[in-house]
Amino acid sequence: MDRESFRFLLAPAVLAPAVLALVGCVRYTPVPLDALAVLEDLRAVTLESPAWDPRDGLTEDEAVSVALVLNPSLRAFRSGRGVADAQLLAAGLYPDPEIDASWVDRSDGAAWEASLLQVLSAPGERSLRRGKAGLRIEEVDLEIAAQEWRLAHEVRGAFTDVLAARESVRLAGEDLALRERVLSILEAREEAGTASPLEVNEAALSAAGQRMEWRSIEREEGLAQQRLNRLLGLGPRAACPIVPGADPWEVPGVGGDPSRLEEIAVERRSDLAAARLAYEQAERDIELAIRGQFPRLRLGPAFGREEGEDGFGFGVGVEIPVWNRNRGQIAERFVQRDRLRAEFTSRIAEVRADLSEALADVERQGDLVRFHQEEVRPRLERNIALTEEALRAGKIDASSLLIVQDRVLEARRRDLEARVAHRRAFLRLEEVVGCPARTWERQ
Repeated sequence: MDRESFRFLLAPAVLAPAVLALVGCVRYTPVPLDALAVLEDLRAVTLESPAWDPRDGLTEDEAVSVALVLNPSLRAFRSGRGVADAQLLAAGLYPDPEIDASWVDRSDGAAWEASLLQVLSAPGERSLRRGKAGLRIEEVDLEIAAQEWRLAHEVRGAFTDVLAARESVRLAGEDLALRERVLSILEAREEAGTASPLEVNEAALSAAGQRMEWRSIEREEGLAQQRLNRLLGLGPRAACPIVPGADPWEVPGVGGDPSRLEEIAVERRSDLAAARLAYEQAERDIELAIRGQFPRLRLGPAFGREEGEDGFGFGVGVEIPVWNRNRGQIAERFVQRDRLRAEFTSRIAEVRADLSEALADVERQGDLVRFHQEEVRPRLERNIALTEEALRAGKIDASSLLIVQDRVLEARRRDLEARVAHRRAFLRLEEVVGCPARTWERQ
């Protein structure tokens, strides 16, 4: 090939990368953030969807499904998946070529030269980077799954709070109705001259106090509903009727070997799986750092002019691994891997401890519920029946009746608190294991 032909081929090789760089650039398009528009979008969120019918109320599972679709915090967390996808794209790209040029003004004329150099990656480096980016995508997916599981647990807890508040309102309403009935009876007795004004006033104060308590509990129910709406991604005043199951406080038996639950937790918890992937990425980082200790070679065509003559050839650039050899990064990567391993071991130990505490709490709260069911509730029901009988027969005075009613109300509240605590303890156990209890036997 003669010199003119070589020059004809070399010039496009040197200029083409610069032209392609300009043609392939991404253009910036501003996307303004309008706070009022965002607010209107949030106000427009409703429960109208083919996936669930809000007219007959949401079950607990339906409430979880709504939250997984509408919760804005979860949707923002999921957007991190796009960052991982971009990292995978970047890991698969080849390094851009370099154009080196120099010009020297001498007494006998100017000398200049230019070269187009392409960095050559170490063998297997690109594959390692793509593999690490793929692991990062899997890690992000598991982090999203862990966030979804946490949200589902919070929704189920908030659902329980709403049901508990609703039951508290019902109990308070029944107690208020009884106190107002007592007040009416005493007022009739006062007219008949068989009850004193003091007894009537005492009953009136008791009814007024219970009415205030009932309104306070109603307010707590509204706040509990707002907290549930927030988790579901609905507005604070959005209508969100919920329906309990056949027995909202029923807790399935745990049973089984605690060691088996530990194994299920280690296998199924998304956060532990994400930690394992982070450790695998650290392994890839070590391999990349080790490859980084070898010299990087740059090759490409070169063109120059000196004393009126053109010259053609090849440009070569190479790092000389004398001082650095990437030893600092290699040492850092080994330490990072060891730290992740120690953190993973620590996390497993915390899971075991949390699981032991959760199992003990479920058993303790279950014993308390059974005590109320077997010992307290039968006596409570008999007490209510005897009080009603004495009230109809006029064989109980107002003070004694109000004292009895206070005890009845307190016993009912403790019974409800025990059932709610048992339910919450079981939800906590499911959270620690990392999957619903109905899947434990299938592991």
